[in-house]
Amino acid sequence: FYPSKDRYVEIAEAYLSFYLSEVDLRVGIQKFAWGTLDQYNPTDNLNPWDLRHPFVTDPLRRKIGVPAVRALFGSAFSSVLVETIWMPFYVPYRMPDPGDRWYPPLFDAMGSYPTPDLGLPIDLPPLNIVQFNPEPDLPPRTFENSDFGIRLSRTIGGTDISVSYFYGFDRAPVFGVAGTIVADLQLLPPNLDLTYLLDLQPQLHRIQVFGLDMAMSRGVFTFRAEGAFIKDRYVNVGLDAIPQIVGDIELPPLSDIDISVHPNGLTLSFPFSPQIAFRKNLLSIGGGVDYQWGTHLLTFQLLGNSILNYGGEPLLYEEFELLVILGANARFLDDTLLVEGGVLLNPMVDFWMVSIEPNYLITDAWTVGMRLLLLEGDPQTYLGMYSRNDEISFFVRYAF
Repeated sequence: FYPSKDRYVEIAEAYLSFYLSEVDLRVGIQKFAWGTLDQYNPTDNLNPWDLRHPFVTDPLRRKIGVPAVRALFGSAFSSVLVETIWMPFYVPYRMPDPGDRWYPPLFDAMGSYPTPDLGLPIDLPPLNIVQFNPEPDLPPRTFENSDFGIRLSRTIGGTDISVSYFYGFDRAPVFGVAGTIVADLQLLPPNLDLTYLLDLQPQLHRIQVFGLDMAMSRGVFTFRAEGAFIKDRYVNVGLDAIPQIVGDIELPPLSDIDISVHPNGLTLSFPFSPQIAFRKNLLSIGGGVDYQWGTHLLTFQLLGNSILNYGGEPLLYEEFELLVILGANARFLDDTLLVEGGVLLNPMVDFWMVSIEPNYLITDAWTVGMRLLLLEGDPQTYLGMYSRNDEISFFVRYAF
C-alpha cells in the first residue's frame, strides 16, 4: 500500500497469449479496460490504481497490472463474445506516503481538538491526535480470496452492447481506525496531557458490480453510455467528521481502563475505535458524445453517482454527485504534435480541474512534452482536497 517503504521492481504488463480455434487465452500480468466512457468507468473495477499520481492523462498509466488468466470465447458462428477474467490473488493499490503532496488531506487526522465533557469535575485539555499508517496484512493467496469478472458483448444494429459482472476485493481505497486514548497525569508540576494514538489502516472488502455499457457511431459522432450498480462498497467519512468523532468519546467501565503508575504520576489508557467507513450500495450512470473533426476529437460526458442507501452520515461523497467532463485531442504537423486537454467539473461541490498536455514526437522512440494541471474546490471534499496541488511538469519518454 505504501511502496516507497520498500524497494520493488514493477512490471506493468507481461503475458503470454494463446490463440485457439474459438478461444483466445492470455496469462500473465495484465491491465484491462472495461466500459466505453473516458477517464472514469463505473464498470471497470479489475485493476487497482497508483494513487501517487491520481490525475495522469492516460487512464492506463494509473492502473497497476495484476496477475490474471483471461479467456475470450467467440467464433464466426457466434454473435456473442464472452470474456472471463480470473485473478488468483489480491494486488493492493498504491498510496502516497503521509506528508507527500498527493497524500489525501482528508486522511490526515493529526491535530488538536476540544475534548468532550466526560462527566469529570475538572476542565480537560485539548485532545492531541497522533496518527500512524501501518501496513495491513494481505488476504491469504487462496482460491476463496481470488477475484472474478465476466463480460458478454454483442453488436446489434451497429450498436456495441456489453453486460458485465465483477466479484472481488474493492479497488477503491477505504480506511478503518483502531486507537487508544492516553491520559498522562503528572503531579509535580501538575499537568494533564490527553493523546489519541490512532492507527489509520486500509481495509479490504469484497464488492459486486453489475455493469452495462454501449457505444455506436453515426457519421462523425460517437455516442457512449455506461452504468453500474455497485453492491457493498464501503465509504469513508470526511475530515469535517473528526470533531464529531472526538465528541463521541465516552469513559468506558473501570475494568476497560489500563492504569499504570510512574514516579511522578500515573497514566490511564483505554481503546477507542470509532466507525469511519459505512457499507453502501451505489449507482453510477454516465453518457456522452464524441465529435471527430479530421484528426481532432472533441468529447463531452456526464457521469452521475448516487448513494442509494444514504443514511445521513458525513461521508466523503454527497448523496448525489455529477461529473461533467470536456475533452479535446488534436494532432498537428503530420501527427508529430499531439495536444490533449480536458476540463472536469463537479458542480455539487464547486470543484473544477483543467489539464493541458502537449507531446512532440521527435523520433519513433523519443517523445518530449509538458503538462499543466490546475485544481480548485472545497478542501473538505474528496476532489477539492487537492486544490493546492497545481503543477507544471516536463518530461522525456523513450519507448522500445
